[in-house]
Amino acid sequence: MKKLLTALCFVLVASLSCLAQETYTWKKENIKVTFPAGMKVVDDDGDGRITVKSDNAVLQLEASLNPALDDDDKSSALIVKLANNIDLNLDEYDTDEFECADGSGAGFYIIGEHKKKDAMCLVSIARSNTEEGRFMLTVAIFDDDAAKSVGQVLGSISFLD
Repeated sequence: MKKLLTALCFVLVASLSCLAQETYTWKKENIKVTFPAGMKVVDDDGDGRITVKSDNAVLQLEASLNPALDDDDKSSALIVKLANNIDLNLDEYDTDEFECADGSGAGFYIIGEHKKKDAMCLVSIARSNTEEGRFMLTVAIFDDDAAKSVGQVLGSISFLD
């Protein structure tokens, strides 16, 4: 009986942790993202761009069907432009690559300190591995405490077939 109660408690806790996460799907672009507990979609412009907030992070994600971004120079130029728009300090920054969920895509990001606030900034672009011209752009401003959650969002991007 004790084992049964333990198993039921485990299932309940696992279910509640899944409920705490929020998943958003862009139907037109066929892209899905899951947000960790504490992050919530607060705005949806109905045209592919959403805003997500938590206590210590603000993210904007935009799904895009844009074959022009397949060109590495154009996508890199867009990342730098977006970084400037959010006051990411381009004098000191890091870049890295990341894999999307289920190996469905890959991306790269630029990350650095905000020029005016005590916060970090990140701009990323992820590409589908199966369909040219399908992208997810992410812009984030966050406290150090939210860095793991922002990374989880990037890793949860899934380009559905």
